[in-house]
Amino acid sequence: MKGSAPAFSEDEKWYLPTREFKVTDEKPHWFYCGQVGHCPAGMVFAVNPPEEGNTFDKFQDMAEQSGNGTKW
Repeated sequence: MKGSAPAFSEDEKWYLPTREFKVTDEKPHWFYCGQVGHCPAGMVFAVNPPEEGNTFDKFQDMAEQSGNGTKW
């Protein structure tokens, strides 16, 4: 990850919404935030991203260059 900053205090973080999912394979899975402006801020993540080829860094770079939150 290129960087992050805490958005909530230690007391507040326990009230954040969460989502759980089960990873059942070793394939890459790519996720982005659909909120306008969040993709250009790099708000994406991946499970099992490859270390070569379509890497997480490339995915994040594409998100940052998208100009909006709906490219994918």
